[in-house]
Amino acid sequence: MNLKNRRLELNLTLEDVGNYVGVGKSTVRKWENGDITNMKRDKIVSLSKILKLDPLDIIDPNNELSNRNNRYIKAVISGMNRLSSERQKNVKNYVDSQLDEQENSKISEDVSSIPVVHNSAVAANPTELTYGDTVLQDEEFERIPDNADLAIPVIGDSMEPTIKNGGLVFIHEQPTIENGEIAVVEIDGEGTTCKKVYFDYSNKEIILKSINPKYPDRHINSDRIRIIGKVVL
Repeated sequence: MNLKNRRLELNLTLEDVGNYVGVGKSTVRKWENGDITNMKRDKIVSLSKILKLDPLDIIDPNNELSNRNNRYIKAVISGMNRLSSERQKNVKNYVDSQLDEQENSKISEDVSSIPVVHNSAVAANPTELTYGDTVLQDEEFERIPDNADLAIPVIGDSMEPTIKNGGLVFIHEQPTIENGEIAVVEIDGEGTTCKKVYFDYSNKEIILKSINPKYPDRHINSDRIRIIGKVVL
């Protein structure tokens, strides 16, 4: 089953599917392109529900895994039955060693990729707001939040200890956030920054608050602020 064709049959957008499953649209696009090896079980279940499919249609759309596994299992059983008892023990020991090796390599196998911003950075400190020529390059991580769309480096210590100077933050691209959430925002005429965001509707201002107490709050006219996305931890 082609996931993209199925989505289009149901008149669903990437955003529709992503919002239902709880991931970003770039993740849905990767699934549609065949990158489903790292899908978590709960995501497979949610995706099957919105696409009205059997979960097995997502995991093994052409029954290739089932057919191949059945052939392998039958061949192994047939071969085992023809072996002497001593050789059967050797096979069992080999299977045990393969299981141990597989278990020990799970960490290295369980990686996912996400676009990372290069040649540009989000400034944590107000005095370090910068623009840059953005370059996106996929990089692999052992852990990526399910709804993250991209990662971007942060410069400055105003969001420490939560976000370290020089570290990466994962972002879910969205134009609005809830009061008090951490977001990446663009300030007209200054650049981009990462801050906790509070809305002062009576004064038509947005308050950008650092986690590091040595930095004062910034009160900026809401017309000058564009929310790029929410930081997902």
